Formats: sequence, C-alpha cells, structure tokens
Amino acid sequence: LDVRERLQRQHDALSRELVRAEALDRLRWEGEMIYGFLYEIQPGQTALVVEGQTIKLDPDKPPVENAQARFREYNKAKGALAGVPERVAAVNGQLHYLDETLALLDLAEGYEAIAAIEREVEEQGMLKASGKHKVKGPRAAPLRLHSSDGLPIFVGRSAGQNEEVTFRLARPDDLWLHVHGQPGAHVVVQAEGDVPDRTLEEAAGLAAYFSKARTATSVEVIVTQRRNVRKIPGGPPGLVSYRNERAVRAAPLAPAELDQPG
Repeated sequence: LDVRERLQRQHDALSRELVRAEALDRLRWEGEMIYGFLYEIQPGQTALVVEGQTIKLDPDKPPVENAQARFREYNKAKGALAGVPERVAAVNGQLHYLDETLALLDLAEGYEAIAAIEREVEEQGMLKASGKHKVKGPRAAPLRLHSSDGLPIFVGRSAGQNEEVTFRLARPDDLWLHVHGQPGAHVVVQAEGDVPDRTLEEAAGLAAYFSKARTATSVEVIVTQRRNVRKIPGGPPGLVSYRNERAVRAAPLAPAELDQPG
C-alpha cells in the first residue's frame, strides 16, 4: 500500500504539471496574436481583445516586447515540462500493474501462488526484499483447464502469468477474455474454429472468478481474438490494449465447478 501511495503522489504531481502544460498553449497563442495585431496596438494600450478573449498588455513596454515575453515564458516552461506526458503514462502503467497484482494477490489460494506473485513484484522493483535474500518462490505456471466441450482454457493468476497466457500460449485466432474495467486474469480459449457457447460461458465465468468482481452475481466480460490484443509499449507485464471486442455477461465460475470432459 505504501508503494501505491507513493505512485499516486507521483501521478498527482505529474497531473498538475500537465495542467501547466495546457497553459503553455495560451502563452504561445497570446504571443502570436500580439505579433499578428502588432501595428494596431497603440502606445500605452493595456489590453488586446481577439476572438472575444482579452490579452493583457504591459503599457510600459512596446508590443514586440509584450510578445517576446510570452514566448520566453513559453519556451522556459516547455523545457521544464518535456517528457511529462511519457512519465504520466509510465506511472499510470505502474498503478494499473499494482492494482491488478493486489487484486490477484487477494484471490491467491495457497502459499505457492502468493510467493509467485511476491517474486514478480520484487522483479518489477516495487517491493524490497526483506533480509539478505530475495523471495525465491516458484515461477508458477498459468492455470490450465478444459471446458465441458474439451477445449483448453488458460488462466493467468498474476501479471506475469497474464503476459504468458496472452503473448506466449495464445495463438492469433484464440479467444481472449478479461473482465471489463476491473483488475483480473487474462483468460484464453484455444480452439480450431468457433468456440461453443457453453465453453464461452465457462471461460467468461473463470475470468469473472479470477477478478476483483468475484463476489458479483453477474459480470461484464470482454471477448476478442488474441490477434486484437496488444502489449502497451514500455508498460509493465499484463498491461494491454484491445480492439474489435464484444461483451458477454457471466456469473463467476470457480475451477472446481467446471465440468471436466470424459
């Protein structure tokens, strides 16, 4: 939680810098307008009205100096704000990763699952190892199940496993599922051709179960082909974008409730 609070403070500070960045456009516009109406500004004039907006002028300075002052302030602030949007995106990615990890940690069952998540967080540099040695928990594999129709279903139970499920185990035409707007598992159904409705319902139920929405009676789950899922460049494990999605509703389904074929 201390890590999240630190990241949130960074995010808030950077967001304030972005507000300053928005003010830069106003400075540049004012400078351009003063130059544009240079020969219409009278000595001692205190304001210039352009497009219904008032630009204050220093009556003790020539119009050119009024414009130059805007551009000097603009260039100084622009240099100070360079890279801020990229830093905001990076912090947003870390917050997303942490929220997803905390949600999956809350759902983890057993020591091995908890240790595997702790190890991943350490590797991301978000958790300092206690004592002289880092956590040496196992690199647990994603959960592998079979639907009632016999189709393989893979479930990520950590950010690293989500990465593995989506970008190493899934094929381009496989179905990819994730609860809409909530941290949770990436779920993949491997199938040659169309996925039966029963399997789709089961996979959506597993996505709901391994998410922050586990206690809900019905959850909206995003479904698309794996080819439509992209890793966010420079983002932490498990952070993706997607397109061409559709939504289905499903009740959370625990793996133990899944009817295994045969």
